[in-house]
Amino acid sequence: MTLALKKAVSVDFEAAEARMRLLMEELQKIRGCRILPEERVSHPEYYSPWILSCAFPPLPGEVLVRVMDEAGFAISTGSACSTNKKSRTRALESMGIDSKTAFSSIRISQGPATTMEEIKSFIVALKEQAAIVGRAVF
Repeated sequence: MTLALKKAVSVDFEAAEARMRLLMEELQKIRGCRILPEERVSHPEYYSPWILSCAFPPLPGEVLVRVMDEAGFAISTGSACSTNKKSRTRALESMGIDSKTAFSSIRISQGPATTMEEIKSFIVALKEQAAIVGRAVF
């Protein structure tokens, strides 16, 4: 077995699921936050524990990307398959998510090296930033 395959097989999915569970629970406490798609909340087992989309409509996702970058966290807008495409919301809209919510979406990713402490720090920063920039739109 190659080293890459050994590392891929040894990834701790339970730890990733625990971090994602915490992230989702805390995001749902933030005013205006919507987990995308909403079915994910009731059926997390159908979704990857590595990537999460959420939205804060009507706040543009790009605004949160910028303020979170300034806070030291890299997130993105749209879906991974929307990179360098004209419409970054097409994948979300194909899942039945309305265009305004899709426009407000952000994508949060974690990797095998992500720690629970990093997730907690991210949540604190996102709550702070969403409250600050959200005042202008909520």
